[in-house]
Amino acid sequence: MSKNTLNFVVIFFCLVTSLKMALKTSFQNFIEARFSESVMKFSYMLHNKDGRGRRVPRGQAWQWVHDLENMDHLAPILEWMQARVVVDQLSLLNVYLDHTEITAPKNAEISFPCKAQIVYSRITKPDRVIEMKLATSNSSPHH
Repeated sequence: MSKNTLNFVVIFFCLVTSLKMALKTSFQNFIEARFSESVMKFSYMLHNKDGRGRRVPRGQAWQWVHDLENMDHLAPILEWMQARVVVDQLSLLNVYLDHTEITAPKNAEISFPCKAQIVYSRITKPDRVIEMKLATSNSSPHH
């Protein structure tokens, strides 16, 4: 092997090694950033079966999807949801926290008055989906 070829191989090996290390570091940073943002999804549907409530049109089901940074953000949502069920006389359907039914044993510590009224339906599809994103870590979701 000539000296030029050997130099080329060494330089090429160094470049490939540096590139592999840079990609590995970038990938690790991406994974850490992605999974350190412990954002949970909380979703539910309110269904106006008989037309008594005004918030959701008669016969329609609307779904709300919230991003939660921590469980402290859940309490005001549950209060608002409870008021819609009682005051607006809406049915509560398909309540999930991170893709797990809120009534599952895993979520037993989460309690709210209308929890026993939840119906899980694969048939009812939302007529409207409302995404509730958190603007900043200090903000609370508004409805």
